[in-house]
Amino acid sequence: MDRKALNRRVTLSAIGAICTFIVTVAGSVLLKPDYHIFMNYLSNLGTGEVSGLLFNAGMVLTAVLLALYFASLRQVLGNRDRVTLGTASGLTSAAALAGVGIFPVGVEPFHTFFAALFFPASALAVVLYHLSVTEDRISTPISRASGVAYVALGVFFVLLERPWVENLAVVAFGIWLLAMVEVSQRSPPAPSRHRATTV
Repeated sequence: MDRKALNRRVTLSAIGAICTFIVTVAGSVLLKPDYHIFMNYLSNLGTGEVSGLLFNAGMVLTAVLLALYFASLRQVLGNRDRVTLGTASGLTSAAALAGVGIFPVGVEPFHTFFAALFFPASALAVVLYHLSVTEDRISTPISRASGVAYVALGVFFVLLERPWVENLAVVAFGIWLLAMVEVSQRSPPAPSRHRATTV
């Protein structure tokens, strides 16, 4: 696949994942009047006959698009250790998100396992990709700021376990996904990354 097609796939998968997530979460919130964004975890939207079906299906579809995003990003950034490990972590986070939708709240221990796996896996992907694009000097202020914000909020969420922290973290992650679209478009062709060695 040529470079333009890969960049287009990165862009469309990022936008698709974010839009699918926003639409399904917003729809689930409207269908679940007792849900409060500052008091309830996102996973609570997975309950209820209609809101639960919409939310869980949305998480699975978002996960599929997220997996496509990470796989495409790897092809753009090249086959290097950090990129490969970052992609593996990203794909793990996508699988975890799908697990949240397939095993909603109450289906234990699977739901808790996948919900707990998403944040560290996605945060590790952000860190590894950041190290790689920083080395290439193609990172942007937004990719750096959103990446740091997401990792920090992810840590705070694990420590504090507050729903509003989770919501802020998800927003930061979405911004990072979009920021990395610009970064990927600035990435040089893979062969140009190989530095000449001196003897």
